[in-house]
Amino acid sequence: MEQWICPNCQGVWKHQSLVFRFCPKCGVKLVQSCPFCYQDLPTLSPECPHCKIRLQICPRCFRLFPLRENLCPFCSQSLRALRTSFTCIRGNYANTFSASLAFLDLLPQRTPLPWERTFSPPLSMGVLVQGSLFFVSGSGRLQLHSWHFPLNQEFREDLGHWVETNADTLRLWGDQNLLWVWDGDNRWVSLVDISHLPPKPISKEPFRLPNEIKVVGAAFNWLWWERGNQLEALEAERLEEMKPHLTIRLTAPLTRFPVDRFSEAAFVVTKDAVFFADQQGNILRWHREKQKAEVLRKDAPLRLLPIALNWQGLTEVVWVVDDYLLRFVEEGWQEVPLMVRPIGSQPVAMGEGLWLPMENGQRWVLCDNKGFVMAECRLPLQTKTIYAFSAEALWLLQEDRDVVRLFRCDQKCNTQERGVWDLRERPFVFGHQYNSSVLLFILLRGSGNVWAKLGDSQSVG
Repeated sequence: MEQWICPNCQGVWKHQSLVFRFCPKCGVKLVQSCPFCYQDLPTLSPECPHCKIRLQICPRCFRLFPLRENLCPFCSQSLRALRTSFTCIRGNYANTFSASLAFLDLLPQRTPLPWERTFSPPLSMGVLVQGSLFFVSGSGRLQLHSWHFPLNQEFREDLGHWVETNADTLRLWGDQNLLWVWDGDNRWVSLVDISHLPPKPISKEPFRLPNEIKVVGAAFNWLWWERGNQLEALEAERLEEMKPHLTIRLTAPLTRFPVDRFSEAAFVVTKDAVFFADQQGNILRWHREKQKAEVLRKDAPLRLLPIALNWQGLTEVVWVVDDYLLRFVEEGWQEVPLMVRPIGSQPVAMGEGLWLPMENGQRWVLCDNKGFVMAECRLPLQTKTIYAFSAEALWLLQEDRDVVRLFRCDQKCNTQERGVWDLRERPFVFGHQYNSSVLLFILLRGSGNVWAKLGDSQSVG
């Protein structure tokens, strides 16, 4: 018996056949037409079962729209994903534009069997977007792999010939309905349309990037890079021309925050703005609607990667500066003294708390929005955090001489080891929480193994 959930009142209705199109409780449509092929489908459908287009929803009128739209033309509301997307740099919060909670989080999750594949190395980093895992394999001639877990389908697409380029040098970035792929030497870039299943590369061959640039990331369908003392942005539609649409003068190079052993980030993205910081302590914001860049602060020597999070129902950007937090909200800046002095890579949000690294990640503390310590996690001596993410607990990848260990630390300060790998495997770990379960992906680039598991947090590892 199929289960239908109303997007408005969350009423659950079970039936063997569709005998009503509206919620019996509140009257909202339970079924409507696909905006692309016009076939009927349930309102809470993350993709159309007929034409395979990916969908998002208006939170006010509950109409469905393809991913390329930003605002509902009827309500002027920002559209929301029907399936949670993930940040592209393996769980850090540099790209939170599409990583907010989605309507589909209300639905019971179908648990797939543990998934494992072996590919010929080298493999790239991975991206989790719209329920799909994306990564690239090969050397020279590169292949894009995508596994869509809800439909249990795997796709492969040719990315063309990348001269003197291996997959393990690539960076992948999910940007709403697009997937950006570029190499670490800033020579080549490809763009993939992920609004449909299967995904489709925009071009059969990669585009050549301009000389003397350093790619920062992608947001709002623009590719951002540094060139000299300028920050430039290129529209996806003008990728072939390679002519920047936007130029921002910089007084100093952007600050690059380490995310892990392989990646770094230079900005944080919210639903309507991109925030940057330079090496002189200036914090800049580019606003999408105003199409304007401005300096917000000039005295902020930042310690950790900035993070966008939700505290007490308000979305705000938090910056860690020495021994205090800078919270940027609509009213302006708020300075929150910390009881600790963070040292490490990136902070990690969990609920309405913020995990901060100490001693390069040998110790972590959980702070509330007033700076008070609520919990503390201690890791083995001589270890160093190389990657961290949160679900119902804090998950930490610790480098320990020639091995890498995975630990789980809960709010009661209980620490458990969940896995160990040879450092040469260079493991990638992804994580996110679906209801009471944790979805973990581990990509072992050295051996070419990709492993995934969805299960109760106590059994994963």
